[in-house]
Amino acid sequence: VITHQPPTDFNGASSGATVTATFSEPMDPATINATTFSLRVFGSGASIPGSVTYNTTTRVAEFTPASALPNPVKITATVSTGARDLAGNALAAAVTWSFTTRDDTPPTVSATSPANGAAGAGPFSPVTITFSESVQAATINATNITLKLTSSGATVAGTLAFNGTDAVTFTPSAPLAQGNYTLTVNNVKDVAGNLMASPSVTTFTVDATPPTVSSIVPTNGAVGVATNIAVQVTFSEAMDASSITNATILLRNTGTSVQVPATVTYSSTTHAATLTPSGPLSNATNYTVVVTTGVKDAAGNPLAAQFPSSFMTIALPDMTAPTIVSRTPTDNANNVAVNTTVTVKFSEPMDASTIAGTTNIKLAPTANLASPVAATVTYDASTNSAILTPTAPLASGTSYTVTVTTGVKDVAGNQLAAQSTSKFTTIADTIAPTVISTSPKNDTTVAAPATITVTFSEDMNPTSVITSTSVKKTSDSSPVAGIVSYNAATMTAIFTPTVPLANGTGYTVTVTTGAKDLAGNGLTGNFTFSFTTSP
Repeated sequence: VITHQPPTDFNGASSGATVTATFSEPMDPATINATTFSLRVFGSGASIPGSVTYNTTTRVAEFTPASALPNPVKITATVSTGARDLAGNALAAAVTWSFTTRDDTPPTVSATSPANGAAGAGPFSPVTITFSESVQAATINATNITLKLTSSGATVAGTLAFNGTDAVTFTPSAPLAQGNYTLTVNNVKDVAGNLMASPSVTTFTVDATPPTVSSIVPTNGAVGVATNIAVQVTFSEAMDASSITNATILLRNTGTSVQVPATVTYSSTTHAATLTPSGPLSNATNYTVVVTTGVKDAAGNPLAAQFPSSFMTIALPDMTAPTIVSRTPTDNANNVAVNTTVTVKFSEPMDASTIAGTTNIKLAPTANLASPVAATVTYDASTNSAILTPTAPLASGTSYTVTVTTGVKDVAGNQLAAQSTSKFTTIADTIAPTVISTSPKNDTTVAAPATITVTFSEDMNPTSVITSTSVKKTSDSSPVAGIVSYNAATMTAIFTPTVPLANGTGYTVTVTTGAKDLAGNGLTGNFTFSFTTSP
């Protein structure tokens, strides 16, 4: 090779450049190809795909990349000894040279918040812009970044804050009004001086309308209300769940103004808040529900004014014994999952204190009723249901008996008329789980991942997976600090490093035989895979 382009150590090659090598004599065209003439990224050794042609007249071999060259990076070109002249003589030694590409990629807006087309953005939230790369601070100004009311074109006053690299925050001087807005970003340059190829336009709608209470149960002025009532407040729109608490929705004894201890939950599906008193209310007593202006919709708009409502509880005592209306698993059910929970639904509201624990509701192997399985029992007042949750998966292929004693009582103190039992049998499982995929894949070189995942062939015991999964540096087997979690929906273990993984480093992931499925079957052997992070 007598000459080549770009020259050795050239800095500033275009990402669309072709690479050539000129030979001292006519060459055998069959030996001039992408195998004997190749490009790689310096450091990582990653191959750059492309095609090679040879001009018999000029004796020039030309490497044309399949796509734009990566930039800005150092690239090494090599003509190997596989290249031969017409007489079959090979190059005496491989010819290698390096050059560096320049950054000629224009910056773009990679994300905005609110996102393009977003509806219901908050009037109090700042607008953020994230670029695809670091940009010049001098081009971040009120001329190049504007927010306007779409209908009138009026510019919104505010301040721009630049993080010094790739993100800008626009904070309006005053809360945004209801309406559609247009965010335009133009003429911003990256640190290499590349100008945006075209303006970025984002539109979104601001919700500045306060929420209202659309309904309440019990209704205002209701009488004869059950003492175990759960108050439900339904709003006109989606609400900020963090603003729905027992400090913003509360229940008071009207006569004494004393607040009733209660828990407050929110359903994003129904836009309803439920206030559940910690115990039965007093008979024949007036109560007041107060919804304060501390509640806010999803856009951050508070209730315009405090909302009050009142009701009176029933005066007559309840003398009816509760009954069991349904069970899960059903009586005599087969092939029940070993991670099942047991649900017993009652005909009326129950006294939670007679259900909590495992004294009055218990689960035991049918062959050994005297040895109940370890479990927790809770009460769901919204469905009048007791839920028994075993602390560990049940044995596979085993018959179990659920017992509900007469110790359970309704809120009026009436006991279950007679002890009740039901049975079910768990599914038999003797098949060992396997690992079906990993990310990153084994023996690959990848950009340092934010998480490492291992996906199993079946549902696993989360605790066993978490304690059996580890990551170490391949070079010295030193452990990598991180948190292991398990996603039951995807049957995937996720390792999240405490600090980002290092570049240019090998890592080995191990899942030991301690990882078990829900039936207690462990991996047949330790599973390991390795990967290397890019430089």
